[in-house]
Amino acid sequence: MKKIFMTLLVALATVCAVSAQTQKMTVEQLYAKYDGGENVVTMNIPGEMLVTSEANPDIATNVSNLMMIISESAPKEFRDDVDRLLDSGDYTSLMNINAEGDRVAMYMSKDKGEFLLVVYSSDGEMVFMCTKGESLNVRDMMVLAEGVGDMF
Repeated sequence: MKKIFMTLLVALATVCAVSAQTQKMTVEQLYAKYDGGENVVTMNIPGEMLVTSEANPDIATNVSNLMMIISESAPKEFRDDVDRLLDSGDYTSLMNINAEGDRVAMYMSKDKGEFLLVVYSSDGEMVFMCTKGESLNVRDMMVLAEGVGDMF
């Protein structure tokens, strides 16, 4: 009886461990996990606050928010969490740029109205940006990136 109980206990622990490893990470969970963390800057900017180009003033009304997580020395756990989010199957890769050890990648959600921009730097810096909204397209993201760049 004791042997059966121990076998069931080990099996249950294994199932729980596998379930925890395969559980999907959401953008909100990622943001909450690193918000206020050491060596991390987080920003959550409502769409109304975003500076947009005169070429497309409707972008701000289509964007519900922009979330950013920036780390000058991104821990492996942060990189792993972002990779787990991207590997969830909920995002389509739009572009990948690899240059001299740095990587920039842009993704679009398949059904949630999210655009993700991830920058991995060879010196350990990492930027994760999620733009949420409706009726957004890649051209809007380029205009928005220009406007956000002007803010800093």
